[in-house]
Amino acid sequence: MSIFDLVLGVVLFLSGLIHLLGASIDWARSIALAIGEL
Repeated sequence: MSIFDLVLGVVLFLSGLIHLLGASIDWARSIALAIGEL
């Protein structure tokens, strides 16, 4: 495994983590809006 492969793996992992984090924030916001409408 080269340094490049390692860096690429870390970048992909971080971008996936950021994507999941953004999705969970959107999900939490939609739940908060739904609760606010009740």
